[in-house]
Order: sequence, then structure tokens, then C-alpha cells
Amino acid sequence: MSESGSSNTPDWLPDWEDITKYPDPERATGRVWAWEFLRRNLQYQQLWEKHAALTPSGWGWDLMDVYGRFRSEFGVSSQFVAQNPRYWILPWPDDEGIGNDLDGADLDHPAEVLVKFDLRLQLLPQLNSTKATLKKEAKRLAKAGVLGGQPRARFEKYQIYLRVLDAKASSASPKEIAKEILGITNEAILQDTQYVKEKVDEVFEPAERLRDGGYRFLAVKRRKAAKRGK
Repeated sequence: MSESGSSNTPDWLPDWEDITKYPDPERATGRVWAWEFLRRNLQYQQLWEKHAALTPSGWGWDLMDVYGRFRSEFGVSSQFVAQNPRYWILPWPDDEGIGNDLDGADLDHPAEVLVKFDLRLQLLPQLNSTKATLKKEAKRLAKAGVLGGQPRARFEKYQIYLRVLDAKASSASPKEIAKEILGITNEAILQDTQYVKEKVDEVFEPAERLRDGGYRFLAVKRRKAAKRGK
């Protein structure tokens, strides 16, 4: 599978109008979704193109530098970075705040939290402190009435996000995207170009965040287990 670093559409890009060309939300794991967003990242494509150009010459400092960049810039810890990386590095900031923006974690509800651990310190005290803090926060949120409802089923949205990214990359118009992906079929509504653009942007913006860094957090997510038949 080739990756394109040019402004042209990558040759592997699926037909955004064919939903069967995308991962099945009922089966795909977080690691699969992470890879799908990562390989749509232009900087990753450009680095992969450089990697492909250097590989025939064998090992060298330039190639080692490329592998280091895959690790530091994209969180791919395996040297086999071309297709569906097996290992990922979560981008927690260090003491200087260096690291990926935690907005990429895709949090938009008070019930969703991130916890930072320092592996240089003993884990058990950190775990106990975290457990106590989370219990206290859960009680506070429950009392405030904000813990109702079910956890978000984001996997269902990831397929839509990928299709919108691909449609944009294929120069599809907002009207086409709204009609074919978002299911807006009312012609009167479709004629309202500003409304249509806003609806498409509502999907494109989180998709863009996942493509440009948030994909790392998807690698550790698991899909809900299928219900067993009676």
C-alpha cells in the first residue's frame, strides 16, 4: 500500500460514497480506527514517502532518523510503521508540558477524565490516590445530576468522520457530503449553503482533530462486546 505525500489524493483512498470500504463499527477495534486516522495525516504520509525512498538503500543514519520521527511525532513505537502499527505511545506531556495536546483525547463530557501517572514514582500510591479522587468526583457529579445516560458510542461516528475526510480530500462539495454522508436530502435545506457548510464542519472538525493527533487515544479504546445470544 502506498502513501502519497503530494497534494494529490492517495491511491489507496477508499471511495467515500461506498460505506462498505470502511471499517465496520461493530467489529473494528480502537487500534484499527487509530490507524485509519493516522494514515490520512499529511505529515505522516510525507514521512512515509521519505521512509519508502530510503528503505532500498538499507540501514543508515537517515533511516534511523525517520524511525525516530515516527516514534516521537506520531507515537508509532514499532519500526513496522507502514500498515496498522501494533504498538502506540500515548502522548502524555512531560514536566515541561511537552507532548500532544490533550484535546486530542476527544473529551466533551464531565464524566470523561484523563489521569496522568509518573512512572518514575511508586505506582500503588498514585493508583490509590486516583481511585479516591475519582470516587469523590463521581459522587459530586452524581449529586449534580450530570452522570445520566450511556457512554458515547463514538465508534459509530468514526466511520462517518473518515468518509467526510476522504470526501474533502476528493474535492467533494459540502452539498454532496451533506446529502451522501449526513443524510440531508431536503432540497430546500440543501440550497442553504451556509447551513450545509456548518453541518459539514461540525463533523469535519472533530475528524480533523483525530487525524492530526487524537488518533493516539483511539489505540487503547475497545469496542463494546457483542451481546451473546440466548
